[in-house]
Amino acid sequence: MSNDEPGILKQVANAGGPTNWAYNKITQFVLGMVIGAVTGVADSLAGALGAVEESFRYAGSQGAAAFATVESAVVGALNFVFGEVETAVAWAGPLGPLVYLVVAAVLFALAWRLLRAVADSVPIASGIQTLVEGK
Repeated sequence: MSNDEPGILKQVANAGGPTNWAYNKITQFVLGMVIGAVTGVADSLAGALGAVEESFRYAGSQGAAAFATVESAVVGALNFVFGEVETAVAWAGPLGPLVYLVVAAVLFALAWRLLRAVADSVPIASGIQTLVEGK
């Protein structure tokens, strides 16, 4: 065969005959379909995993925002309470810091009891409390 033959005849001659040429073309087609299907499935899985990852990221950011709100509320309440305690113990004069310390200790003890009471009513927190205290 010469170089000026049509393209398909060159392909058949290079493949070693029409049977080999047909097998090569069928193999290329089947492999293309398989690779296309695998790529499609992989893209679908990647999209689904990306959605799950994004939902975890969103839930985490919302949880952090909720805890930040609670933190600011608690810190604001503590600042208010201790500001009022400071104003209330001003009458003690030089013993003011001592009275302030006693009042702060009493408030801390009350807050600790309140926290333990709330922890007893929350299933996971009561389990952690039991584990920590060994009851």
